[in-house]
Amino acid sequence: MKKLLIFVPPLLLLAILFFPSKKKNEIILNDEISLKSSSIKKNKTAPEKLVEPVAETKSPMPDQQKEVESVLAATNLWEDLKSIDGLMEDRLDKARELLPPEEYEKLEKVIQESFSSAKFIDAIKKHLAEKLTPEDLTELKKLTEDPFLKRVWEMQTAASSPEGLKEMTEFEKSYTPSPERDKLIEDYEIQTQATNKMLDLNGELLKGIFVGASPKKIPTDQLEKIASAITEKIKPSIEKEVRLRFQYTYQDLTLPELRKLIQADNNTTLNKTDNLVQEKLKELLHEGGVQMGKTSKGTQN
Repeated sequence: MKKLLIFVPPLLLLAILFFPSKKKNEIILNDEISLKSSSIKKNKTAPEKLVEPVAETKSPMPDQQKEVESVLAATNLWEDLKSIDGLMEDRLDKARELLPPEEYEKLEKVIQESFSSAKFIDAIKKHLAEKLTPEDLTELKKLTEDPFLKRVWEMQTAASSPEGLKEMTEFEKSYTPSPERDKLIEDYEIQTQATNKMLDLNGELLKGIFVGASPKKIPTDQLEKIASAITEKIKPSIEKEVRLRFQYTYQDLTLPELRKLIQADNNTTLNKTDNLVQEKLKELLHEGGVQMGKTSKGTQN
């Protein structure tokens, strides 16, 4: 599976935007978002009906869900998602330094309720069990027997661990640019659309925050425009972090192996599974954002 968990650092950046900092302008983009939020509240245009995430209408058979759980366990997807808790803890530690105690407690509660790895894993298991076909699962089983892919998945999981994230900081300080290697990493980032996917995830979170914080429904086009403008501001930092993570994660792959990694990314079933995970994550982040927005009501200056 491709790495999706890079959404966490910017997620926490956007998560605290609606919570007032201890010092004015302490949190990046805070003033700009407050200003745009105020303009939304004063807008007299009749609001369009927002398209809410569609609830799943059928439950997958237990056997199908168990099979999905077993097959995807071999790709380390569940272990990767579990790392969300540690990452959230780290970001909450940083938020504690920025927020007044009462606001921090509100943020901590909504983060724990809306963004726990257990909630994400359960929702994604059900979604994949409903959407993946028996043929998809058969293909995934074959892929989990590929020694190269097994090695790649182990690298990804190690990079997502608390130890891996600490090591990545040191790696960044000592990394020596390599034109050929860096070009392959860039090609891989472009092919996987990792940066754009992270921006999409953060955009859904941000739209959810605005929906939850606004006293009335926001026109869809206006909501999209504001979220797009803000996520565009963080695009350079997201792209930089994505490439750093790829450089760190795949540092032990040779140049031929990096080319093989890029080729493996073309697998239809892996892409389908990855897109389904992305689809559910967007829904979960939007819902969590709505809860954050509701929690932060009345805290704006």
